[in-house]
Amino acid sequence: VKRLPSGDYAVSLGDQGNKFELSKGGFTLTRGGDVVIKVTRKRTAQQRPQLMPPVALPAMAQQAFLSQGRRLSAEAAELLQSKVDSDMTDFGTRLQLMAFYSSKSLLSAEVRPRHQKLVLWLVKNYPESASAGSHEAHIHAHSDPDGYVNAKNLWLQHARTQDQNVIILQNAAKFFLLSDRKTAEGLLKQAQAVEPNNADVAQQLGQLYKLGLIYPGSKQERQKLAQNSMEQFEIAVRQGDGGSTSHPQLPDLATVAFEAGAADKARQYANQLLKAGDDGRAIHIGNIVLGRLAIQAGDIAQANSHLLDAARIQGGPTLNSFGPNMSLAQELLEKGETETVLEYFQLCGKFWENAKLKEWTDVVNRGGTPAFGGNLNY
Repeated sequence: VKRLPSGDYAVSLGDQGNKFELSKGGFTLTRGGDVVIKVTRKRTAQQRPQLMPPVALPAMAQQAFLSQGRRLSAEAAELLQSKVDSDMTDFGTRLQLMAFYSSKSLLSAEVRPRHQKLVLWLVKNYPESASAGSHEAHIHAHSDPDGYVNAKNLWLQHARTQDQNVIILQNAAKFFLLSDRKTAEGLLKQAQAVEPNNADVAQQLGQLYKLGLIYPGSKQERQKLAQNSMEQFEIAVRQGDGGSTSHPQLPDLATVAFEAGAADKARQYANQLLKAGDDGRAIHIGNIVLGRLAIQAGDIAQANSHLLDAARIQGGPTLNSFGPNMSLAQELLEKGETETVLEYFQLCGKFWENAKLKEWTDVVNRGGTPAFGGNLNY
């Protein structure tokens, strides 16, 4: 009797005195009246073979599957769901479905359990994967509290057992960024203690502190957040390419330096941004920061000039999507510079086609100040 790698058995009966009996529960081999060997297999309906998780795909391939998932039709998703139900090893299909359900989990109670199951599987088995740190792998605490707690516990367990793994700590921090910034900060500080010069960790911490500026707080609290953010962005720039005009963190760095009250640094970083050539967002933010500094210095004419220069650009992915920054425009409205702000709206309309511009124009024409919302921070 030989057990094969597949789990099956190969049996050689030998002489004719041997007898082999096979049943669903196993088999018996006898010689004459004696039982030579008896093999039984007991398996309940609840017991299923444990499959080893598949090898995670490269980061670019994971991103491609997530992108495909966002574009799935409901019919295609159902077909993929049946495929996943029968094959636990299909990593790519799981990512597609996770992305598909992610955009609907806030509104549809029906898809939340499916999304939760996929996220928990990913976090449990592949906390170090790029997709585990994606927004598609986030579970919202208010729409799926049970799923959020389950994912939270998994991430915290990973952080305890793999406390030297910077990538896992970063992914865990991404999960907590919007729901529990204090925990996210602790995880990133833990990662920074492991790798003090890691530019990615510093950038993530800088964004976390900058995010805090969106929420209400005292002047002292805001300045402290901005100071912390500036320090982290400076680490990211220093560890990156030494602070070239094309560094992706420079626009944020100029902004938080201004909010921190570090006028000289804000001016330095803003002037670097103006040397960025055809980088629309860099030139936009550089002029916004210089204009706000001009207001502080009492030079309204210079501030007006910077506001218009901030809109004389070709746009860019972020500007075309989220729109222009309105912090300088709001400050100039408070100074009574209505005509300049209206011209700014018109110029912004060349790269940002959004109904908000008309709404804001109408409010200003009536003598009011628009509620710019997120555009004060973009």
